Amino acid sequence: MSSSARGPRELQRRKKLIYGAGELFNSTTTVIILMLYLKFLTDVAGLTPILAGVCVVAGKLWDAFSDPLIGSISDRTRSRHGRRRIYFAVFAIPSALSFTAMWLTFDTTSQALTVIYYALAYVVFKTLATLLNVPYQALGPELVRGYDERTALVSFRMAFSLGGSILAGVVPNLIIEKFARAGAAQTGHLIVAALFGGVCALIWLLLFAAIREPAREEEPSGQQPRVPFWRSLKTASKNRAFRVLVGIYLCAFLAVDTLTAAAKFYVEEFLADPAMMPVVMGTMLGCALLSLPVYFRLVSATSRKTAFAIGASIWIAGLMILLFFVDRTSARFIIVAALVLVGVGLASAFVVPWSALPEVLDLDRLVTGRKNEGVYTGVMTFLRKLTTTLALFGISLSLDLTGYVPALDEGSRQNDTVLLAIRLITTSAPAVFLVIAVIFALRYPIDKRTHALMLKKLTPGSPRLSPEEQRDWDKFKKSAYADNP
Repeated sequence: MSSSARGPRELQRRKKLIYGAGELFNSTTTVIILMLYLKFLTDVAGLTPILAGVCVVAGKLWDAFSDPLIGSISDRTRSRHGRRRIYFAVFAIPSALSFTAMWLTFDTTSQALTVIYYALAYVVFKTLATLLNVPYQALGPELVRGYDERTALVSFRMAFSLGGSILAGVVPNLIIEKFARAGAAQTGHLIVAALFGGVCALIWLLLFAAIREPAREEEPSGQQPRVPFWRSLKTASKNRAFRVLVGIYLCAFLAVDTLTAAAKFYVEEFLADPAMMPVVMGTMLGCALLSLPVYFRLVSATSRKTAFAIGASIWIAGLMILLFFVDRTSARFIIVAALVLVGVGLASAFVVPWSALPEVLDLDRLVTGRKNEGVYTGVMTFLRKLTTTLALFGISLSLDLTGYVPALDEGSRQNDTVLLAIRLITTSAPAVFLVIAVIFALRYPIDKRTHALMLKKLTPGSPRLSPEEQRDWDKFKKSAYADNP
């Protein structure tokens, strides 16, 4: 039995910082792809909106279905470098090269060949990204224990996530706009991909060198044989706390992803002001970053469900201002004010779901006697990518059906139906997702007291639960872990 199993495991601040930096890869590449790829495929690569949507759907569907499998493989990996870190060393550089390949352009009149190339390029990149992200996300719950310690680790990770999102939301637009004015938009996209891909590869190698995985602990009921992957998925579906958490996570990030993917169309087509794009992304994501400490304190002072409900309400208020009070003639300070509210509320989506996952894993471990971090992480990312795929395809289909025209001449304007669709996608759709997320959040069953009971049962040598604590535990377990999903 390792000493780390005897009490809450703590991690040095320097290593928390390095671990958190790993989130830059996911945040920067995700924002760049969501924000730029559809418009790159239509306006630079020359695809129709529906064919551009096919490319994105192909990559994201493959990405979604590969996540749970890679999570299970990560759980079973054995190497002298650990079962998670080894992936960082092997796939760091290939992922950077594949990300750059997504933004290459070539001369062809065949739409079919163009679709095949960009779909395959996206599939290759997302495969390599999954081989990095799933082990990375599964590593976090293994590095620390305890409600507040895990929340602190997530705070580092989410700070880098939003910091990376700000960089990805501002810097690429500045670079691309500069090259677009010189008639070389494709070169701007390629420089952005090479720059961000190269920096992220270096961060993965740093993480591999600096972080050491803790010794694998004996599981509460003794070592048990690894169950088949699909049986583990069935077990996860019985975890009611996990199902509720997935509902919060999916709906919150459907709002995030839809807003991010639609933002460039909203700014360039609806507002007809491309120079506003860095301001829009910088304001929204910058306010989210600054708001992170507020939500961590709210979680500590109240609960995850309360913190999320407050954040989602502020977010929806900002979206409603954009929907009802903004058009292309509106004063820019109104837009900025609405984006401040959106950003302040958006931070809650980065705090609550991932900080709650470790306690859901603790519940599963107590009930099943196994550690399935990779399976749970893989399922969460699988479901997010599956639903985000549908959302992105819905955006491309809406643009195609309403008559979106790629790469309009300067001074030209999309038809009114296209502009209305862009406006609703950017504002109303995220608001609907957030309302559903709040409904899920209010049903989340784990709080500080119940998690303290879980840690007491998980920690060897801890005193037995008192009769009152045992009654509380039995009641909680019945509500949070159902035999039938």
